[in-house]
Amino acid sequence: MAKKFFRTLLYLMLSIILIAGISIYSLNEPLPSGTSGKEADLLALKMEEAINKPAWNNVRWVTWTFPGDKIYVWDKYRQYLQIEWGGKRVIMNLKNKEGKAWQENQAVSGNTARKFIKTAWENFCNDSFWFIAPTKTFDNGVKRELVVLPSGEKALKVIYQDGGVTPGDTYLWEFDAKTNLPKSYKMWVKILPVGGVKSTWENWKTIQGGAKIATLRKIGPVSIKITQILGGKSYKDCGLRKDPFYALTK
Repeated sequence: MAKKFFRTLLYLMLSIILIAGISIYSLNEPLPSGTSGKEADLLALKMEEAINKPAWNNVRWVTWTFPGDKIYVWDKYRQYLQIEWGGKRVIMNLKNKEGKAWQENQAVSGNTARKFIKTAWENFCNDSFWFIAPTKTFDNGVKRELVVLPSGEKALKVIYQDGGVTPGDTYLWEFDAKTNLPKSYKMWVKILPVGGVKSTWENWKTIQGGAKIATLRKIGPVSIKITQILGGKSYKDCGLRKDPFYALTK
């Protein structure tokens, strides 16, 4: 009786795995081919103009809260980062990935500090991309291609050939025809088992200085909301009473 039960359980598990595999395969969308060159670059430049990238470049300090209760403060000029999450806090120099860490306001050191700093770096790579991806199409190691969709509309394929945590990730941007603002992208990334997963970019907000930031992403039934976005020339513009990076400058 026991053998029969376990045989039935094994068949059931194999059936579930097979069905899941077929479902994943059927949902997988092949990466479309595109053409690099002036047209692709022009489309990327139109996106940058729509979000006012020059204004973003002039913002020195920016803060935002990402799902998971991760609170970021970024001094873009010095490339200093502070991130708080789950009772942990890290301040670090993004140029050399060195910094200091605390847990429940108590300083930590050694392997614990290194682990916190590594996690902070990985979180920043992911969350800052979701925050300001439209500003990153001309970063080093990035390739741009023009893709003509079946509808005849033009889309921008962006391949991140190196850098970050998952080099090789590719995104296909689609645009609002009236404003040139991004309305969505499809993803071919290592973290997802299928290609072509779509995320919207919605609820655009203009921060101090004029840069536009999308505050809402939707992936199927899942919503990703970015909140408490502030930016400016000084840490005071981010609602801070003092420079959080003093310990990095001593």
